[in-house]
Amino acid sequence: MPVSLIAPPPTLFNDQGQIDLRQLDKLAAHLSRSGVSGVFVCGSTGEGMSLSVRERMEITEAWAEAAPNHGLRTIAQVGANSQRDAIDLAAHAGSLGLDAISAHAPCYFRPKSVSELIGFFAPVAGAAPNTPFYYYDIPQLTGVDLPTTQFLETAPARIPSLAGVKYTNPNLAQLQECLHVDQGRFDLFYGNDDSLLAGYALGAPSAIGSTYNYMAPHAHRIVQAFDEGNIALARALQLKTVEVVNILSEYGYLVAAKAVMQLFDIDCGGVREPLQKLHPNQKGEIIQRLVDIGFPFDDTTSYEPSNNHKAPVPATHWNRDGANSKTQASS
Repeated sequence: MPVSLIAPPPTLFNDQGQIDLRQLDKLAAHLSRSGVSGVFVCGSTGEGMSLSVRERMEITEAWAEAAPNHGLRTIAQVGANSQRDAIDLAAHAGSLGLDAISAHAPCYFRPKSVSELIGFFAPVAGAAPNTPFYYYDIPQLTGVDLPTTQFLETAPARIPSLAGVKYTNPNLAQLQECLHVDQGRFDLFYGNDDSLLAGYALGAPSAIGSTYNYMAPHAHRIVQAFDEGNIALARALQLKTVEVVNILSEYGYLVAAKAVMQLFDIDCGGVREPLQKLHPNQKGEIIQRLVDIGFPFDDTTSYEPSNNHKAPVPATHWNRDGANSKTQASS
């Protein structure tokens, strides 16, 4: 079964650190050609927490316009430390008719129980009641590590639009439990690129990850090898992903990943503080180290997207028309 990949696009900045959307359409075209099904806007890769509410709205509007022209669907990440900001962002995304919204937990005053987490999210999701809502579970950044299974079991009573989880959580045992809540009712977007194979083998049919901006065909090849029963090849290909991530992480992952996009003739600019810019010689150094391990890999350079590899997420909520069938049925 083909995996559905969602890319979290980097936010495009100019040399002064201001948003510069001139290359956004080129980025959308590149993602579509790479076999990506959609975009996850203003998440961690997009430096959403380093952007103002107005900037996030501007970026979301730009993707809402560009994505459909390239066959991409759009999830807007609306999480914020301020519940009111998150509500405003959710209402704005809902007004644009996006396919879904997602939100991470507040990370300054943190919820201490699943009930408190649901209480924070309920009015956020309620600001866009007809838009599927996904909890963005990323405890390594938010510091909120509450039982995701319990969240899925109890949240629908207060969040009827709940469609699932962007699961960027290292707990694979819990992933299995989440996949079986209410007979597999919820979508699980696996969010750990360096263990895509593990998530897919456990049953996660879709993934959101930063490496799909620049090596989505490689991820498709991992899944293809697994589906063909060539486990040794799938493992070897997964290890290549780990090698790439490890190299980029030595320089600061997000800024280095932006540098990689220049291989595809896309200038994403730098990053915002406290993230640090690359030194002048480091871009060339990064590219050379990637070339030394064979990047771009053969599957990346020769990949031709097909209807199979661009299949929609095989789950109830994530439909081609962006409608949440369960939410509509209950409204």
